[in-house]
Amino acid sequence: IANIESKCYREMEIRTGLFPKIISTADGMALNDAWSKIRARALCSVPLWATYSEAAIGAAKVAKIMP
Repeated sequence: IANIESKCYREMEIRTGLFPKIISTADGMALNDAWSKIRARALCSVPLWATYSEAAIGAAKVAKIMP
C-alpha cells in the first residue's frame, strides 16, 4: 500500500511538476510505528500526523478552498 501511495505522489509530480511538501496522516495507522516507518521509506519523507484524526475534515478543507 505504501508503494502504491508513493506511485500516486510521483504521478502527481509528473503531471503537475509539483511534489507535496507535506504529507499528513489522518488515519489510525498513524499511531503504528512500524507502518509509519514503512511509509517514510516508500515516500522518502516522514509523514506528519494530521491535526485532526478524521480524513473527512481534510477533504472538507480542500473542498472549501477549491473554486
